[in-house]
Amino acid sequence: LCWRFVEYPYFIVSFLYPSQLALPKICITSSYFAGDMSNTGKFLDSAPHLPAAGKVTAVPDESTKVCVEPDIHNERAETPSSIKKYRKSFNQDPGIRVVHHGVADDEKKDHLLHGVTTADGERVGEVIAPSKGIPEIIAYLKEKKEAEYASNVREPLGKTYSRGHRLPEKTANPNFAYGKSSGEVDPVREIIYPPGSDDGSTTHGMYVKSHGNYNPGEQRSRDYRWDNANIDPKNHRFGMVDQAPLPNGVAKALNPEKDEEKPASSSIVSKKVEDFKRVKNDELGKSKRYGYEDIGADDRVFGMPTRKFDDEWGAKECMTGAYGEGEQDPDADLGKSLKAGWRNDTTTDRRFGCPSIREDIPPPRFKSVADNQNYGGEAQAAELLYPSSHAATGVHENDFLVFRSKEEIFGVFTASGAADGKSEEEMEKAWEMASSVRPDGQVSLDIYRRALFEIELQSSY
Repeated sequence: LCWRFVEYPYFIVSFLYPSQLALPKICITSSYFAGDMSNTGKFLDSAPHLPAAGKVTAVPDESTKVCVEPDIHNERAETPSSIKKYRKSFNQDPGIRVVHHGVADDEKKDHLLHGVTTADGERVGEVIAPSKGIPEIIAYLKEKKEAEYASNVREPLGKTYSRGHRLPEKTANPNFAYGKSSGEVDPVREIIYPPGSDDGSTTHGMYVKSHGNYNPGEQRSRDYRWDNANIDPKNHRFGMVDQAPLPNGVAKALNPEKDEEKPASSSIVSKKVEDFKRVKNDELGKSKRYGYEDIGADDRVFGMPTRKFDDEWGAKECMTGAYGEGEQDPDADLGKSLKAGWRNDTTTDRRFGCPSIREDIPPPRFKSVADNQNYGGEAQAAELLYPSSHAATGVHENDFLVFRSKEEIFGVFTASGAADGKSEEEMEKAWEMASSVRPDGQVSLDIYRRALFEIELQSSY
């Protein structure tokens, strides 16, 4: 019996065979191990008459091994040639000529040479080895001529410079060496680090004497003869031990007030000196004293009052006033004229002055150039700052809102070119749609334009 659900084999077997919880041998096959790792045929099938449960969905090249090691089993896709020229790796391969991506697709001309062709002269090989390739007789004659030069005689080719010195015959010996043998000496290593069984005390003493290199916490030794005085410098302490030590002695010496055991000291000084200090010196947080006695009462005010009477005005009354409620009421002539003949008795709906737009009078049939009155047909500030797209051709926006006949509207659209590419059926259909907008059936250029635009949208879907 083959099952794909390997996580719950015991549950499936107990469901099919409730009386036999222990089956002989079960073949478990999973699509997870499909392909070469399948267990088919490795176990005994105890129920060959039953079909296998599940379905093997083995997909080639999608096993667990391939998914875990994709770089080994899957070939990496190459970069398209149209994109490869823009990558840095395009020009980083060894032996590849660096080519700009702008000329990467151009026709390659390997035979193209740059520069100017010069006339043939002496070649490098002939300059370096002039006797190569020439007859031997000519080379011999040339060498004989070169031998006459002093530089060739003094410095022959392949030999050292000869200064004419005559050295002793012993210098011809290959084993000859200059100088005098010094014999056997101590090597440098033993001089710097001498061998021996020194525990370091001798070396440390040398560094103390030469460099003053003491160890941390080491007592300095000046080679005093302590034996004559019966003193052990390692355990002896100099000075006298105080039997009753005083704690915080330095702090109490600097600030005697911290010493609680010391009684308060009093000194008798001259009063004139203290009075002088009180007047001369400034105390922090206090006003300076000038020798006057204390006044005693805190509510005492110095100086002479400025008001002699109780009802006399002061600075407050001068600023805020002291009027009664009746005196503070508005004047009787506030907002109206008390002079006869100057009162304007009118209703609240009446307006005074001349309006800027003269809609109260009929406009003239032909307006004069000198007439600066606005009869309601002038353009407003918004229209002057942001004119319509048809203002340059003399067409006003109100012209699109005027109701017109069918023939007139068709004529305007045909003459302006707005109906180009539109059939008569579309024009008639747009007219029927525009006529149904208003109850009276009247149509303007704006209504017809919207209906025609709606027809175009319906035909585009």
